[in-house]
Amino acid sequence: MMAAFGVWFLCQMPACLQAQPTDLYFHHLAAAQGLSQSTVSSIYRDQSGFVWIGTADGLNRFDGLRVKVYRADTDAPNQLADPTVTGRIFEDKRGDLWFCTHTAIHQYRRQYDDFQRFTIVGPDNTPLKGYQAYHLDAQQRLWVHCNGQLYWLNVLAPNPADLKKPVMPLSASSIYCFDQGMTGILFASTPSGLVQFRYDKQGVTALDTLLSGEENIRCVQQDADGTIWAGGTSGLWRQASGQAFSLIAPTEDMLVGRVRCLEPWGTEYLFVATDYDLLLLDKTRRQFIRRWTYDARSISGLSGNNLSFVYVDSDDNLWAAAWTKGVDYTSLRKLKFQTRRYYTNDAQGNPHLFVPGPLLEDSGKRIWCGSQMNGLLALQPDGSLYGDFSRQAPSPDQLFELNDGRLLINNFREGLLVLDPKSRKTQVLLWNGAPVSTYSMCRLDEKTFVIASGNGRQGLLKLAFHGNGYEMEPFGSPEITSKDWYYITSASNQELLVADENYTVFHVRPNQSSQPQKLVSLPGFITCSAEEEQAVWLGGAFGMCRIDKTDQTSRMINMASGLPDNMVYAMLQTNNNEWWLSTGKGLVQFNAANTQFQSYGLADGLQGMEYNRRSSLRTSDGKVWFGGVGGYNSFTPSEIQKHHVFPKVQIIDIQVNDEPYPFKKNPVLVESLRLPYDSATLTFHFVALEFSDPGNNRLRYRLDFSDGSHYDQSWVDCADARGFARYANLPPGRYVLNIIGSNSDGVWSPTPRQISIQITPPFYQTWWFATLSLVLALLLLYVVYRTRMASIRSKEEQKRRMIELELNALRAQLNPHFISNNLISINNYIRHNGVEKVRGYVATFANLMRSVLESARQPVVPLADELNMLRYFVEVESGRFPQPIEFSIEIEEGLDVARFHLPGMLLQPFLENAIIHGLGPRNGVGSIRLSISMAPHALVFVIEDNGVGRREKITPGTERKSHGLEITRERLNLYDLQHHTHSSLQMEDLTHADGSAAGTRITLRLGMAQHSI
Repeated sequence: MMAAFGVWFLCQMPACLQAQPTDLYFHHLAAAQGLSQSTVSSIYRDQSGFVWIGTADGLNRFDGLRVKVYRADTDAPNQLADPTVTGRIFEDKRGDLWFCTHTAIHQYRRQYDDFQRFTIVGPDNTPLKGYQAYHLDAQQRLWVHCNGQLYWLNVLAPNPADLKKPVMPLSASSIYCFDQGMTGILFASTPSGLVQFRYDKQGVTALDTLLSGEENIRCVQQDADGTIWAGGTSGLWRQASGQAFSLIAPTEDMLVGRVRCLEPWGTEYLFVATDYDLLLLDKTRRQFIRRWTYDARSISGLSGNNLSFVYVDSDDNLWAAAWTKGVDYTSLRKLKFQTRRYYTNDAQGNPHLFVPGPLLEDSGKRIWCGSQMNGLLALQPDGSLYGDFSRQAPSPDQLFELNDGRLLINNFREGLLVLDPKSRKTQVLLWNGAPVSTYSMCRLDEKTFVIASGNGRQGLLKLAFHGNGYEMEPFGSPEITSKDWYYITSASNQELLVADENYTVFHVRPNQSSQPQKLVSLPGFITCSAEEEQAVWLGGAFGMCRIDKTDQTSRMINMASGLPDNMVYAMLQTNNNEWWLSTGKGLVQFNAANTQFQSYGLADGLQGMEYNRRSSLRTSDGKVWFGGVGGYNSFTPSEIQKHHVFPKVQIIDIQVNDEPYPFKKNPVLVESLRLPYDSATLTFHFVALEFSDPGNNRLRYRLDFSDGSHYDQSWVDCADARGFARYANLPPGRYVLNIIGSNSDGVWSPTPRQISIQITPPFYQTWWFATLSLVLALLLLYVVYRTRMASIRSKEEQKRRMIELELNALRAQLNPHFISNNLISINNYIRHNGVEKVRGYVATFANLMRSVLESARQPVVPLADELNMLRYFVEVESGRFPQPIEFSIEIEEGLDVARFHLPGMLLQPFLENAIIHGLGPRNGVGSIRLSISMAPHALVFVIEDNGVGRREKITPGTERKSHGLEITRERLNLYDLQHHTHSSLQMEDLTHADGSAAGTRITLRLGMAQHSI
């Protein structure tokens, strides 16, 4: 339907000798735009939207802005085998491409963005050369011609190289295949003529030779109804079912020579490329309806006439390859505006493009076109030339029709004149006997005009017509007539807006006494104006300015408001809120209600991007005309429709941490990314694949979280058609990048291209690590708890044991035998020594008991107290024996006994053993020496006696066996555990020179804890 509408639109343009309409704007792609080489053999647009172009120097992928070149590298197995791409390009069901170069068959593997090569081996096991692919049929067999033989290659086989099948010998310059389900028809251009074959799963069967003789058939097309179209040296041939071939006759202005290429457009039209031009054939009428040819003066036409390849893609884009000129492409749907160009001849008969200026439709519906350089033309309503009036009006700048059909013409710097179109006579208007040269003029009513006079004359003039006569007089107050004005326009009710040379706009009333009222100072000159019911609009080098008629307020509309360009040449209001503007960047549709703009460019059919001031017109039939440096554009605003082809958005490159994409997969196919937290700076390059005017496509993107919430709070618009997005150091999480694109008409793709992104956190931020850490923390807490509880139990046990040992030590000190023996000693003292000695003994015994009981009250006692208790103990024990025991204490010089602490009664068991087991057998005769010294982290106690030693057996007369040593050892162990010290106990026997016992020495190293000092 769209194709039919496009052809209908093309066919509506009049074809006249004076007006030469051009309707398609061709974009150009050659080596200068990045193409690997300008000799093109094939063009194909794939399912993803990319266009692939085979050249004499590699394969090219085109996205509308950039060309990615795949060149040959014989040493790289995944690159092209040689540079020359031959024949057509085909796409299989997987999306892989198949084509040939001179030395190999190639598979473009889309998944990896590389190539796989295949060759066919001849009888001598030498790889063949000269491959050309002609068809990929419904059974996914690639038809390859090489060395006079036709082959099938099953492209979906695990290894297509193992499934090459010779079909038949065939000597042909070109082959064309047309599927009909699982069968099809093959045409081969052979030296004997055009031969027709039928093929199926098993093979190929010859049917008939259709065209023979000298006719060299270069291209063939077959319609669904069986109609055959063949292009040859004589032109275009047609054969309907059951009929003979007939030659399609060209129209009078179309020369049809050798046909090089045929390409269908829909079911009704056929593009025919010849040696001379590109033609469009209406197959139903069998008539050529359009023609495009190379014109060196046109920047928008074909690059050449020798078209080697023509292709129409699924979006109705036309692609044409001119020999050695690269590729031209255009949209067959996008055209909106008709372009007319008129030419006039100079004095030497040379044609020149008519550069339009003011436009006027008269009461007879003729269109008058003025040009400051080329004069005045009159056109019929259909656009054909009515007459050339350039001699009568050499440089029209403004045109008005008087009520009698004559024209009032303001010639640029040449004065005013009135032209009678019927008689072609002119009348020069004079004021004070001199021609009136004017900058600008406007109409007050049917017969009255106001002129901003030039040529050094100040003020305004009023021009009134009476029949064939006229009158002129100064207009306005002295303040008006004494000033230079360069622009004037009506503000209704015979009120005016005028501007001076400083671009200041004033409101002027016709009353002679009224003063001009200053309204606004504009930043540039005025080129055009338009009046509506509520306001006057001014356009110029500042954009647009709206001046309200009621309160005289003004509002500027410029590029800051969204206007594509600040240079407005002309403006037309087509309904209440719709305006059309000609600017320095094409035509613009402006909605005054919401201040929205829609720009149109060359691809829409504009004559050019630059227009002329005052060159605008709305005719009585609703058509709009705008004139520019390249001719006229005409259109009906209500028929302008947007180009509703949605672009396909593709990601063409991905960078991670500003480095190339680290994975082998083709970025085009990437649907998701999973990256570690230290690879979280992502850059994406993307494109909107729509080729009607790709440079004016637009893109926007937004990053969302996977739950639908927004990372980007709104859509981000890309600066141009080269889509780019970069996110630095994305936090760990799951995201979705959404990208949408619009075509040059602002039609946005309804479904975004999406890519899922997962940034994995460091291991210490993962859920499993958190869970494991929690479990380990709980286990650690449990272990700490158990350890703490065990430690508490152990300490409590140690305390309990220490208390038990201290009690045992106390019991050992206060055991009944000890008390009994001392009571006996007291009794003996009473009998033998008298009361005084008894009193001293009892006092010593009491002091000992008090010291023992006090030491039992606390875990450690001062060393001085311990030594006093030992003195009492030895003195009390001596009382039991006939001879007193000599007991001495030696303290290392500088050792302060009041500074150190130790467990109470720690040394007493050793003295007790010395007395009982050492000195006792000798009946108390002997001595005990205690020496105290300081060692690193320990106090050293050495106890020596001169008793019988440990090797002498205890006599049966001894009172008891002491358990004090065992208790002391346990107390030392508990002491070290509690205070984290290290103590030791060493016992040795002393001997005389003859080996007899000389006593016992006990060395105790007591580790010092903090509280011991």
